[in-house]
Amino acid sequence: MIFHTIDSVEIQKHFWTSEAWLTADQVKIKLQEFWPNSLPQAKRRSIFAMILDQLKSTLIIVLIVAACLAALLEHSFVDAIIILCIVVINTTIGVLQEYKTERTLEHLKNLMTPNARVLRDGKMQVIPSTEVVPGDILLIDEGEKIVADARMIVSGGLRVNQSILTGESVPQDKNIQTLTESVPLSDRSNMIYQGTTVAAGSGQALVVATGAHTELGHISGMVWQIQDDINPFSQKLEDFSRKIAIIITIICLIIVGILYFAGGHFADSFLVAVSLAVSAIPEGLPAVVALGLAFATKRLVNRNVLIRKLPASETLWRVTVICTDKTGTLTQSEMKVVDIYTDASLNPEKPWDDIFHIATLCNKARYGRDAAWIEKIFGDPTEIGLIEIAETYWFQKAKLEDENPAVVEFPFDSERKRMSIVRKTEAGICSFVKWAPERILELITSEKIDDKIIPLTPERIEDIRAIFTQLASEGKRVLAMAYKDLSQKEKYTQEESESELVFVWFMAMIDPPRAEVADAIKTCQQAGIRVIMITGDSELTAGAIAGMIGLDNHTIDATKLSEMSDEELSETLKTKSVFSRIAPQDKLRIVRILRDQWHIIAMTGDGVNDALALKQADIGIAMGIRGTDVARDASDMVLLDDNFASIVAAVEEWRRIYDNTKKFIKYLLACNFYEVILLALCVIIFRDPLIVPFIAIQILWINLVTDSFPALALSTQETESDVMKRKPIDESLLAGIQGFIIWAGIIGIWVVGTVFFVFQSVNLMLAQTLAVTTSVIYQMLRSFSCGRLRPFDFRVNKWLIIAISTSLAVHFWLLASPFASVFGFVSLWDFEPIYFVWMLWLPIIGYILGELSKYRKIW
Repeated sequence: MIFHTIDSVEIQKHFWTSEAWLTADQVKIKLQEFWPNSLPQAKRRSIFAMILDQLKSTLIIVLIVAACLAALLEHSFVDAIIILCIVVINTTIGVLQEYKTERTLEHLKNLMTPNARVLRDGKMQVIPSTEVVPGDILLIDEGEKIVADARMIVSGGLRVNQSILTGESVPQDKNIQTLTESVPLSDRSNMIYQGTTVAAGSGQALVVATGAHTELGHISGMVWQIQDDINPFSQKLEDFSRKIAIIITIICLIIVGILYFAGGHFADSFLVAVSLAVSAIPEGLPAVVALGLAFATKRLVNRNVLIRKLPASETLWRVTVICTDKTGTLTQSEMKVVDIYTDASLNPEKPWDDIFHIATLCNKARYGRDAAWIEKIFGDPTEIGLIEIAETYWFQKAKLEDENPAVVEFPFDSERKRMSIVRKTEAGICSFVKWAPERILELITSEKIDDKIIPLTPERIEDIRAIFTQLASEGKRVLAMAYKDLSQKEKYTQEESESELVFVWFMAMIDPPRAEVADAIKTCQQAGIRVIMITGDSELTAGAIAGMIGLDNHTIDATKLSEMSDEELSETLKTKSVFSRIAPQDKLRIVRILRDQWHIIAMTGDGVNDALALKQADIGIAMGIRGTDVARDASDMVLLDDNFASIVAAVEEWRRIYDNTKKFIKYLLACNFYEVILLALCVIIFRDPLIVPFIAIQILWINLVTDSFPALALSTQETESDVMKRKPIDESLLAGIQGFIIWAGIIGIWVVGTVFFVFQSVNLMLAQTLAVTTSVIYQMLRSFSCGRLRPFDFRVNKWLIIAISTSLAVHFWLLASPFASVFGFVSLWDFEPIYFVWMLWLPIIGYILGELSKYRKIW
C-alpha cells in the first residue's frame, strides 16, 4: 500500500476494525507478528572466525611450514618454537584489535531503548519503541525521535529533520494532505520516517511500518547484501608473500640439487636447504605489519578516527576520490545567520535592537537539558540560529519573554508560511510575525528606517523583493520579520495580527562549512584526490556551500542525473563535483560508475541514506556523533568528531603507514636475501654444507635481533614532508625498492663475506661468530638508512635508536654469556681488538656506500 497517496481516514480503516485506536487484544496479535520494532543488525563475527582470518595469509602458512622444517634440524626445536610464537603473536594482535574496535563501536551506540507515546484503548501510554506496531497512533512533540514510519493524521505546525534519510539540512513541514504517487520520499509531507527527529511543533501519526519494513529498515537490509571487496593493501601483502614463498622454494631446490649432484648426502643437502629457507623467510614481517597497523590505529584514534578492523581503511593510501555528504560532514549542521538587511542597508555595522527583540520574541525554540544533563537549545534549527545570534548581542530569551508575556500565539503552518505571537510590551500590545519573505511581503504596508515608520511604495516593495531574491539565489534561507501595534484593537485575531505589518528586516541563514574543510579540500587537491559533494539539499544551497569550500559550484541535481545514461554520467563525473537532491540509489549509481572508471573511492556519510554507498565504496567512512547505527555498521572506519578534516588526517596517516611498510619490507628483504645469497655462494664454492658463514640457529638469532625491534621501529618513522603532495598510485610493494634491495644485498655480501673468508681458514667457529656479529651491526646501520629517503639524513627517531641499541646490547650480551656456545658462538671474552676493527669499519663503509647510492636514485 502506498500510504502517502491514500486519505488518512482510509488508512485508519485499513488498520482498525471498530475503534479509532488499537485495543489491547489487537496489540497482542500484532506484537506476535511485528515484534520487535528494530532494525536488522550486522552479524557479529566470532572469535574463531577472526582467528581463521588471521591465519589465511600465505606468509603465515609459510612460517608454520618453516617451523615444522626447523624442528627437523639438529638443535632447532627452539627455532621452531620461536617461529610459532611469532605466528601466535601476529594472530593475537589482529584478533584483539578487531575485538576491541567492535567493543568501542558498541559504546558509540545509544544502548538505552527510547520510549514512544502512543494512543491505545483511548488512553495515552508510554511504551518501549520496540513494542510499537502498525496501527498505533504516535503522539509526537518537539525534540522527539520518530520510532516508526507513520502517516500524519494531525499536524500542529510539525516540522521534521529528515537529514539522516534525505540529506536535507532544513526541516520539512508536515501536514495531512493526500499526495500523488510520483512524489519522492524527501517531499512526502504527510509521512514521517523512523530515525528522523521533530524540530518543531507537535502532531499525531498512524504507524504504517515498523522495524525491517520501514524505509530505514529497507536500506539497512540492502546494506548487508553487498559483499565486501578484497582489500588492496592486504592483497598486495598476500601477493608479496606468495612471491617470497615461490622464490624460497626455487632457491632451496637449486641448492639441494647442487649439493646432491656434487656428491653430498641428501639428508645434509636437505638440512642446508632448510637453513636457507629459514634465512630467506622474513618471519618477522607479519608481526611487524600487525604491530605497525596496531600502533597506527592508536595514532588514528588520537586524531579522532576509529578503524573498525585492523586491515580496514588500508585503501586510504591510494584513494583517488572522496564522495562526501554535505550536512554535518562538510557543514556544521547548524543554521547560522550570515546576512542581515535592515534600515534599508545590507549588513549594517550596528543592527537595530528591534531585530533581536523580534528574533527572540517570535521564536518557539527553548532551553532544556539533554541526556547528559547539558543545557542546550531545543527546537527548529532556524529558530535556534536566531536565538544564538541574539545572544551575541546580549539579548536573553528567558528575560525578554518574562518582560513581554505572550497574549496569543498563531503557530506556523505550511499554508500560511508564517507564524505570529501577540505579546504585551512596554509600548503596548504588539504582534510579531516571521517566516517566508514572499508571503510577508504581501502583508507589509510600511517600513521602519532610522526609528521612523515610512509608508511603502510599490517601487520600494520591489526593491525589498530584489534583496530577498538576491540572498535566496546565493543558496541562503531568508526570513522576513515584521510587527504590528495592536494596542488600539479589541480582538487579537490571526487575520488582524498578520495584516498591515511594519517591515523590519531580512535575515539570511545557511548551514555553514566547518572551519577546517576548505583547507582539508585544498590538501586533497594537492594530493591528487578529488572531492565530490553528494547531498540531498537544494541546488542553490549545495552550490553556495561548494563555492565557500573551494569546489566548483556548478551543480547537477537529481532530475538531470536521472535523465543521463551511464555513459553520460561517466563523462559528467570527470568534471563535475557537486550533486544535489540526490536519493540513496543515485549515490550508489555514482559510486559504481566511479569504480568502473578505476577510481578508488572513499564515501563519507552519517545518515541511513548513505549506508548503501558506504558499503559499496572501497572504503566507507561514517560519522561517530551524528551517524546512525546503520551507517556505522556499513562503514570501514568512523570519524569520532564528524570532521571532514579528520579524513585528510587519516589519508596522511595511511600514506605514512604505506611509506613505512615499504621501508621495513626493503629492510627485511635486503638483509634476509643477502644472507641467502651468501650461504648459496659458500655452498657452491666450498661444496661442503658445514662451511657456511652461519648455521641455522645463528640465522634465526640474526633474524630475531634484527627483524623485530628495528623493523617495528621503522613503522614509527615520522611522515615524509611531501606525503600529501604526491598523486595516488597503485603499485607493488616492491615498486621502487628493488634497486635498493639488490644494492644493499651486494654490499652485505661484500661486508659479511669478507669477514668470513678472512677468518674461516683460522677458525670456522670464530669466523661464523664474527660474520654473525658483523651482519648484526651492518643491518642495524642499514635500518637507520632505510628510515630516511634523503642521503645522510641524521634526524633522530628515538624508537629506532632504542631498537638498534637494544638489539646490539642483546647480541653482545649473548656473546658474553654462557649461552654463546649453545648458538655456536665463540665467547666475547676470546675476542682480539683486531676483530672489532673488522666488525666496525666494513659495516660503516657499507653504510656510506648505501647512502651515496641515494644520490643516484638506485632505489
